[in-house]
Amino acid sequence: MTMPPHSPARSAGALVFTSMTDPAHGTAFNAAYRPFFGEAWPARSTVVSALLAPGALIEVEAVVLQQ
Repeated sequence: MTMPPHSPARSAGALVFTSMTDPAHGTAFNAAYRPFFGEAWPARSTVVSALLAPGALIEVEAVVLQQ
């Protein structure tokens, strides 16, 4: 996967907050998360809860500081 010029993988820092409806989604989420961020994973918090968006399985909020 090639990172776009302003991707989080090329950032000075990032914080990611993730909510998911079932902890069983964690493996699939990590499979998509790892290639996007590369080796230097940002700080991340994950909680399991009901989500506001109907039918959503995972919600992600990210704050990225560009260099």
